[in-house]
Amino acid sequence: MRTVHRDFQRVDGLLAQVETQVAGWFDTGLIADIEDVTPKKSDEAIAMFSLVAARDVAWGHAKLLWHARNTALLRDAYLDVLARTTELTARAMLV
Repeated sequence: MRTVHRDFQRVDGLLAQVETQVAGWFDTGLIADIEDVTPKKSDEAIAMFSLVAARDVAWGHAKLLWHARNTALLRDAYLDVLARTTELTARAMLV
């Protein structure tokens, strides 16, 4: 699993570079239009989101789910909590 995680982390450097480039796109287009009609700057809310950090959290969830794969009750309960947490986080980003 260490080899897979190392490969997973190699992608993080590339994503961090692309994430920085993409951030500039938020100054124009739909995001700029949304900022014209909302009280909160959309790019500031989006800036709180880090693709690399999100992938790191996802890796942790995947490891836990891998270990719980043969324990249906635990796995299903964890997936339910994960879904609710994801929904809550998405809603918080929109506020």
